[in-house]
Amino acid sequence: MEINLYATLRSLVGQKKLELAWQPDLTLRGLLTRLTESYPSLQGKILDGDGSIVSHVRVFVNGRDAVFLPEGLDAQIAPGDKIDIFPPIGGGE
Repeated sequence: MEINLYATLRSLVGQKKLELAWQPDLTLRGLLTRLTESYPSLQGKILDGDGSIVSHVRVFVNGRDAVFLPEGLDAQIAPGDKIDIFPPIGGGE
């Protein structure tokens, strides 16, 4: 499954697209946990200590913000789903 990282998250792992193998009964929480275990530089940047998405990070599943998914982090992930993860972005005046 394809995971796209943006802005500072890209520099933490050194690439903009990651591939993780899909497995049955995979939830969004499980996917994000596996991601941070596979890339330790992401620990604390996507999930907090309680296993929730860090408040200023946006995670999208097929273009839909995880905050608005009916199941939230318990949403089932399908093999072809596209995941986009955006860290906080600031700038401008």
